[in-house]
Amino acid sequence: MRALAPGTEPPAEFEGDELIDIDKVEGRVRASSLKEIGEIVEKYPEGALSIVSNLLYQGGS
Repeated sequence: MRALAPGTEPPAEFEGDELIDIDKVEGRVRASSLKEIGEIVEKYPEGALSIVSNLLYQGGS
């Protein structure tokens, strides 16, 4: 399935389906993901620190 160009009508098979603005959805997904990550960090601070340290170490290589 490919994205429709702005101002383009959807094919007949999609008539009646609601279209979603992906830009808005991604923003909402990111916010909920950040909240969930924050909760995990609060629950497991040592593990989170270890993961971030490893990511930083790998990024410097």
